[in-house]
Amino acid sequence: MSTPWISDRIKVKPKKGSNNNNSGRSNQQQQKAIPKSKAVLAIQATIDAFQSHPPTQKDEKGGCFCLARMHPLARPGARLCLSCGLILCNLNPPYAACPSCATPVLSPHARTEMIASLHSDLEKQLADEERQREEAERRVQATEGAFPTLPTAKPTPSRPPSQQQHKVLSLNSKTKKVMVQTRSAVPSPSPSPAPEPVEDEPMRIPPPTQPVAGKAVVQGRLWVNLSGDRAKYIAPPPTPGQKKGKQKQKAPNP
Repeated sequence: MSTPWISDRIKVKPKKGSNNNNSGRSNQQQQKAIPKSKAVLAIQATIDAFQSHPPTQKDEKGGCFCLARMHPLARPGARLCLSCGLILCNLNPPYAACPSCATPVLSPHARTEMIASLHSDLEKQLADEERQREEAERRVQATEGAFPTLPTAKPTPSRPPSQQQHKVLSLNSKTKKVMVQTRSAVPSPSPSPAPEPVEDEPMRIPPPTQPVAGKAVVQGRLWVNLSGDRAKYIAPPPTPGQKKGKQKQKAPNP
């Protein structure tokens, strides 16, 4: 039988897209393996809410009427309702309508710009976190030394601890006979991981109530609806040393 020979001049063409597909799959697997931070999840949730929440619908949580006195101001571009003038804090999401007059806080153009700004914030946050991970890996390699990593064996699944049995010898005081008893020790279960702390819901200021005729305004509220003829100016009382009218200046003594 003749042995087939391959000429050196024949160039074998590599398959197109094989390396790119493998590298792309490896990058996707690495991104899926890395857990997302709270900042990334918050930005992604806001982007998803812009796409699903109607702009004329109020927030389900009711918003907040603190006028940014208890909480920081909302995101730039959504800090003031252009219809009723309500100052919005960060508990009023920009994708929802004004909690007071139900008017969209953002115009269609401003809404599109804010979504683009959120996407850029998401890319920046991911890049910052990736840079921090690379810096942490470099610090670890600098302290331990750049040794080649050996392939690690797959971890074997841990078996539940079995019951351990042991024999106990006892002497009967009446019959003077030795008794053998078998006892089993029940292993204590492994402690369960501590649950993640749940963040408390921030305090929200409810909308003001309409003042009732003949009753004083409810105290303790930071914002009261004074539209119409409800507001009345009351001059402050004069101080004890102050007299009404102008005092005549006395002529100086010669």
